[in-house]
Parts: sequence; C-alpha cells; structure tokens
Amino acid sequence: MKKDEIFACDKSNMFDVLKHFPLQVEEGIKIGETAQVLNPMPKGRHCVFLGMGGSAIGGDLIRSYIMALNSGQDKPEGDSVHRIITVVRNYTLPDFIAHEDLVVASSYSGGTEETLSAFTQAQKRTGNILCISSGGTLSFEARAHSYPLIVIPTGLQPRCALGYSFFPVLVALNNAGYFGKDAAAAIKSGIDETIHILHEKSAMYSDYERGNPALALALRLHGNIPVIYSPAELFDTVGARWRGQMHENAKNLAFANVLPEMCHNEIESWHYPSDFTSKMFVILLRDKHEHSRVELRFDVLKKLLADKTAGIAEIDTDGESALARMFSHIYLGDWVSYYLAILNHTDPTEIPNISRLKQELSAVQN
Repeated sequence: MKKDEIFACDKSNMFDVLKHFPLQVEEGIKIGETAQVLNPMPKGRHCVFLGMGGSAIGGDLIRSYIMALNSGQDKPEGDSVHRIITVVRNYTLPDFIAHEDLVVASSYSGGTEETLSAFTQAQKRTGNILCISSGGTLSFEARAHSYPLIVIPTGLQPRCALGYSFFPVLVALNNAGYFGKDAAAAIKSGIDETIHILHEKSAMYSDYERGNPALALALRLHGNIPVIYSPAELFDTVGARWRGQMHENAKNLAFANVLPEMCHNEIESWHYPSDFTSKMFVILLRDKHEHSRVELRFDVLKKLLADKTAGIAEIDTDGESALARMFSHIYLGDWVSYYLAILNHTDPTEIPNISRLKQELSAVQN
C-alpha cells in the first residue's frame, strides 16, 4: 500500500493516532496516577459504568478484565476481587444501585444524552460518583457538585481515545484500593507488559510499505463481511470492539459473537442464504488460556465452516497477563479496520450517518 493511497482517504490522519496509541496509553496511565478519587472508597460491591459507544468500551473492558482476575488462570493469590461491574448503555440507571455503590459516568464529549440522563438519576441514589470526560456538561456538573473528575484530552473521536477512557479509571481505582490489595500488583504488572507489547506492535502495524499482519488481514477481508468469534471469558468485549471498529472506521458490515454460546444457536445459521454466507469471512480470536472445551469447539467450528465462507483466519494473543492479551487483539483490530477503510476508499474518521442522526435528534427536544 502506498502513502498517497492512504492519505487520499485518511484526511484527518487517523494513521498517526493509531501509531501513537502506546503513547496515549502511557499518558492515560499518568492521568490515572494523579486523578482525584473518592475518599473513602465506597464499600458496595456494585460499580455501574455509564457510557455509550467509544466512551462505554472502557467500562466493558474493565468488567471483562476484573472478571478474569476473579477466576481462572489470571486470578491473583489471596482474596478475590469482590466487585460486580455493570455497563449501562441507556437513559436509565438500574434499580439495584444503592447509596454505597459506585457510579462511573463516562462521556468523552461530556454531552452524551443517554449518559447525562442516567447520571442525573445517579445523583439521587448515591454520592459515590466518578466522572471522566474531556469537557462539556458532564465536566461542568461534576465540578458543580464536587464529584471527582478525570479530565482527558479533547480532539479525538471517542473510539480513538480508548487509552484515555480505560487506563485512567483502571489506574485511579486500583491505586485507591478499589479492587483489593491482592489484585493491585497483578494489574500493575499487566499494565507494564501491555505497554511493551503495544510499542512492538505499533512499529509492525504502521509499516504499510512492506506489509504487516493487519494489512494482510484487511486485504483478505476486502469485499467480504467479517464475522468475529471469540471466547466469552475475557474476550467478549474484544470481539465487540472489532465489530464496532469495522462499522465506524471501515463503514463495513460486520458481526460478532462468543463461544460457547454461538455453538448453541448461531452455528446452525450457516446454511442460508448461501450466496450471503459465501461473502462472510470468519475471524477467530483465540487465546492461549481459553477453556479446553472452548478450544475443542473452535476446532470443530473450523471444520463445519470451512466450505461455507469466504475464508477463515485464526489470530492468537500475545503476552501472558490478561490485560496484555486483551490489548494485543484490540490493537490489531483497530489497525485492520483502518486498512479496510482505505481499501474501501472511505475516510476512517468521518461518521456521516451518526452525525446526521445526532443532528436530527438535537432538533427534537423532550
């Protein structure tokens, strides 16, 4: 792929945003290290993360990651991480939230209407509210009511600001002891490994002249519909991230599901219409620590779909910690969706349909 071909489409230079993502992660960690936190930390087990789109994905990843620290290979020695994390992508706060629980309100712009609606309800239910935003109404309200506020840099698409929406919250809560002392060391170690792997991958994936795994996969996907399957444990959000990046960056239809659940329903749908399934390209996001029965299901799935699809690609994780394995898959997916956007001759930054929808919604007041 040539430079002129890339930047004829990439008018907002998402290329550099992706290339410098490891630096964004490092900056996000510094923001988290110096962030104001709740004092004392809430004792309730529930944490509800309010957000939409790119602002919600950080909460989903924290949920998946903390679940991994509660069980299986990634469980730290000592006490379990006694936290239940729920992500709300809606206007309404769940009824179970009580005064001792924690609410994290995340809106990159600070003006997401669904998040602001749920945030207003949270103010009546609990005083334990942590906000994260680059500005807007959410930041104003946080300061007005003296809620802890994590301020992140502005000027990015929310989906390109994952280093800011995920790491500051994780680091701030971890440093404050929210996840427990036994998890703290595991989280810090995982962060160090993640940064190291992201720097390695940045050099690899940004080399478009000699080719790289991200560009090679995008070339195979071009003209097809990606279907992403991943293990439910730890990688449910990762598969959803791949799907969302295909949608917004590449403007390409894509689907995602998790194993073992898809083996109980979706697996039977790969018959009709055959002219549609033949345009589906299956991406299997594997993990070295996936459950042995999930591993077997993946192997059988490959056999069943071998002659029904446009192709199948298997991708293994890099790293040992749960956090590094998650982000090795995430970072690859971001780059694949970027290169697929270029192959589709579309600007990976612009989101005309979403922008039009927001304009029409803003014209109608409640």
